[in-house]
Amino acid sequence: MNPKRVLIDGVAFENTQQLGVQRYYLEMLRRLPDDLNRTLFFDRPCKAVLPQGVEVVYRKELFPISRGDVLARGRRKARRVGEVQTARSCESALG
Repeated sequence: MNPKRVLIDGVAFENTQQLGVQRYYLEMLRRLPDDLNRTLFFDRPCKAVLPQGVEVVYRKELFPISRGDVLARGRRKARRVGEVQTARSCESALG
């Protein structure tokens, strides 16, 4: 039988300023049953001390760009598409 797995976002361990949140995560991880496979997921390298007995997984992207950049590109594309559709509707009305 495959062991149960739990995937936890490890953003609280990516810096050293979030001690209160890290304390909460450590307490939560300590109270999980022993038969669970605990995995922490990271976008960036962790800088805080990690709890023992957890597996660490890092994001693997084909394109190393930030999520904010992706959103900005999508907004620009949507704006351009809207401008083209508006121009086409004006041409058809005139023409």
